[in-house]
Amino acid sequence: MTTGQASIRLIRYRPLLFLGTILFRGLDDLMPFFDGLIRKALFDTLEAITDGTGAGLNPWTFVALFLVAHLADRGVLISSAFVWARWRYAVSTLLRKNLMTSIMNMSAPQRVSTASGEVTNRLRDDVQAILSYLEQYIHLWGNLIFVILAVIW
Repeated sequence: MTTGQASIRLIRYRPLLFLGTILFRGLDDLMPFFDGLIRKALFDTLEAITDGTGAGLNPWTFVALFLVAHLADRGVLISSAFVWARWRYAVSTLLRKNLMTSIMNMSAPQRVSTASGEVTNRLRDDVQAILSYLEQYIHLWGNLIFVILAVIW
């Protein structure tokens, strides 16, 4: 089984949790773009007021919009943390269970290692490496959309 096939199988283990994490983290990754748009509009409004040319939105409107956007972003980040933790622990538990099952089903499990600490480290570190690899996909989509929007803007 290739790395890509294994990744897809692990993602499909809890797909809604993984997609929810991508959605929430993606929204959090897009916040700097919207933050920049709000700040630009605020400074454009302030410039129009100082030039005496503008009758438009009040600068306090943008301050309120800025506050609401950041509060919403904090809510999205908290939601992301809950969904991500559920996905992460579900996948790590599955991987550890599969590792233990494989060790127990071996004809000579003592060949895995002579030191119990090495087996413990393998159960911790190997699972962590796999999860770190999969977590790269979580921020990929939000950052990709951010770059596209920034280049277009």
